[in-house]
Amino acid sequence: SILFSEAMDLKRPNEDFGGLGAKRHRIDAAPSKVLYFRNLSPDTTEQDLTQFCASFGRVMNILRLKEKNQAFAEMDSIASATTLLNFFSSVGNKPIIRNNPVDIQYSSRQQVTVENKPQTYPVGQSGEESLGTILHLTIANPIHPVDCDILHHIFSQYGGAVLRIVFFLKKGAHPALGEYS
Repeated sequence: SILFSEAMDLKRPNEDFGGLGAKRHRIDAAPSKVLYFRNLSPDTTEQDLTQFCASFGRVMNILRLKEKNQAFAEMDSIASATTLLNFFSSVGNKPIIRNNPVDIQYSSRQQVTVENKPQTYPVGQSGEESLGTILHLTIANPIHPVDCDILHHIFSQYGGAVLRIVFFLKKGAHPALGEYS
């Protein structure tokens, strides 16, 4: 019987063996620039999370786990993540995203990696979108022939150095992408 009581003492502090099927929550992780969100509403988007975190620093990456109502947000620094957590712990209220109280804590991850993520433009600290470096252009019904040299000449007059131009041939229109430095 001594072995049984010792085994009970080894129970994790956040684990509820006798509860009504309550999920085991993570033990607090060491400070990290990655924050772990849980109890998100199903309609919470990556954009919602980015706007929520942007007041506390630059958001580098978001990984949304929709099926689990969870997410990871990578901030630009541990200081930004700590500022966010300290703000809500000092207020004493749970943070609310999309009218839903959520839980936020440090993640054991040190960075968020997302494969096959579409091109996004980060939101700055003031909430406005940062300018991208890719310009999409469609030339409809051109009078003169249009090629990459002409587009390079046009693109180089507006902004930084032109890194590359991608030109698509389609009937009736000439879509192109130009990338600036």
